[in-house]
Amino acid sequence: MALFLNGNFAPLCGLSENPIVFVMKRNKGVVKAIREAGGQSALARLCGCAQSTVWEWANRQCPPSRAVQIEEVTGVSRSEIRPDIFKK
Repeated sequence: MALFLNGNFAPLCGLSENPIVFVMKRNKGVVKAIREAGGQSALARLCGCAQSTVWEWANRQCPPSRAVQIEEVTGVSRSEIRPDIFKK
């Protein structure tokens, strides 16, 4: 049985009243490529990898070699995917 204090578990769990919220920053270039391909699974098939790998590229970091491959299969510029490495 769970106990609530003003509808909040935080005091019961020893957590702050104002919990930290993490915001994930998505890679806009990879997200664009996912749309162009027709979804994460479709891009994964085009690149010969798992859908979960494409999720990693969109939500964490895409390797430079994969940025080149994504450009080849979707037309989305490698500089949009990895602007830190490939300059416009």
